[in-house]
Amino acid sequence: MISGYGQTEDVAISQASPIPGCIEAFRGRLDRGRTLVGQTSLSLSEVALYYSFANQSHLSRENRKRFATTLAASRARPLACISIRPEVASKKGV
Repeated sequence: MISGYGQTEDVAISQASPIPGCIEAFRGRLDRGRTLVGQTSLSLSEVALYYSFANQSHLSRENRKRFATTLAASRARPLACISIRPEVASKKGV
């Protein structure tokens, strides 16, 4: 066997970044889920299932990573008070 054969391909595959469209689709699901939590009285489990998250914990964990706040805080405050992401604000001229 040739030493090192196949390692270059394995490294290239493991370092490949996720497909941008998939990331945007995931962020969209997360944004819509957060909005639904703030606008309805649906349980977090129902929202998570509706937007195809594995479970309530998955939705909550990803929300905390992206927005640095809990879904309970999103529900407690009106959505108008929730700050939007900086990249969205710059596009809207906010």
